[in-house]
Amino acid sequence: MTYDFFMRESAKLSFADIMLRLGECEDTWDSNASYAGVYRQIKAQGLESLTAKQRWIYENELKPMSVEKCGFNGTCERPAFPGKYCNMHE
Repeated sequence: MTYDFFMRESAKLSFADIMLRLGECEDTWDSNASYAGVYRQIKAQGLESLTAKQRWIYENELKPMSVEKCGFNGTCERPAFPGKYCNMHE
């Protein structure tokens, strides 16, 4: 399942890496989406400030967004920084 790929690969990243990667995506989000509000709250108040529901959104919606498949020539499925190719194809 594709979703498992993003969950697995994002689990390998540090919190700082996740926030850096999500920061690159922020401009493309619907600002009214629940995950956008959770991201803004994390930036302003930290991860500890989240409610259980917000923590679920972080773990299951935001965190997986911090990883994409490379997609080089339509064949590479290695994990990559959002909007970029993997290290092998940069």
